[in-house]
Amino acid sequence: MRAVDPAELGWLHDAACPSITIETAEGVRTLRLVVDVHPDAGNPALDGKRLAFVARDVLALELRTYNIAGIQEINSFRLQASPSEMFRKNRELAKLPVDVPEYQIWFSSGEHLGFICRELLVDELLAAVHVGTSS
Repeated sequence: MRAVDPAELGWLHDAACPSITIETAEGVRTLRLVVDVHPDAGNPALDGKRLAFVARDVLALELRTYNIAGIQEINSFRLQASPSEMFRKNRELAKLPVDVPEYQIWFSSGEHLGFICRELLVDELLAAVHVGTSS
């Protein structure tokens, strides 16, 4: 497992996200996303790979979801501040450190996942089978 280079996140457009899990152990929250990078994403080092993104020590998380079944497709995954005024206000009220990165994932369905974590890691899993998304 290695630290994520924020520039890599731009290559995740059109990637399938078959799994999102949140774990809490010993007072530390971990977010794990399994992502199947599109075979033609434009980055030969990532194209067609199945990756696991692990956000360790998640300090805040915002999820907007709808009643949509099936595998979600990532529209964008970025290192950026939340557009949500409530999320920003909660960050201030919780006195979260300003130097801790904030990530935003937008799905093609309109669903959204935003999170603040102390560490974002990535690991390559078994080869991806890219299904359930448009090419």
